[in-house]
Amino acid sequence: MKEPLLNLILKVEFLLGSDLSTVSHELCELAKRIGVTCEGKFNGVVLIAHPFGDGEEALVINFHNATKSDLRYKLATNVLRED
Repeated sequence: MKEPLLNLILKVEFLLGSDLSTVSHELCELAKRIGVTCEGKFNGVVLIAHPFGDGEEALVINFHNATKSDLRYKLATNVLRED
């Protein structure tokens, strides 16, 4: 993989009717392919895929955690935290 560009974020929009699994896969794949962090809003949660992240499964897990959160700004990344 090429060295990622660390000072850029590519913001994308998802097609109406897209499902979480497909969106997560495509966002993570895009980030890996172009080496740039990619971001898009899905059902009120900002999804962020890093090119060096843990994959689409992590993004789905963090999406579900964000939807359960009481926080006003909901965010999910493809990086799993180790607590």
